[in-house]
Amino acid sequence: MKKRNLIIVFLLPALYSFAVKAQSLQDGIKALDYENFATAKSIFKKLISQQPSEAKNYYYLGQAHSALGQKDSARIVYNTGISSDSKSMYNYIGLGETYLDENNSQKASEFFDKAKDLTSSKDINQYLLLANAYTMNSHPDCQRAISLLNKATEYNNKSADVYY
Repeated sequence: MKKRNLIIVFLLPALYSFAVKAQSLQDGIKALDYENFATAKSIFKKLISQQPSEAKNYYYLGQAHSALGQKDSARIVYNTGISSDSKSMYNYIGLGETYLDENNSQKASEFFDKAKDLTSSKDINQYLLLANAYTMNSHPDCQRAISLLNKATEYNNKSADVYY
């Protein structure tokens, strides 16, 4: 009995550290893709506490809040992400998306333009994120999303993400 308890005492910290290390940005994105938003929020909150200057963590946490209908919380997270890294396009796109949900395309365009200014026109990630913003809101604009994706193929026609 003592031997088994001793083994458990030694294995628990190892298992705990494995579980903590196993959560990555990709794990959180996968949780979002599987619509497991509570898990995604938990993962991104942990990632933010570990890497407070990584803009992508804030962006995806905001995406989880948006998917749960928590638009105000999403905006707070996006603004915090901008404060942590104002040179990243991700949270500007997230903020723009929240305004698209309110059918305020003018305000959304302001944030999208700011995001475009922060990256190269050849960076297909901006087109993918913007196309996602235009399709995954309560007022989708599929034509604009398609034109953005077509623009992305001009720069990289070998990326499966563009076609997906």
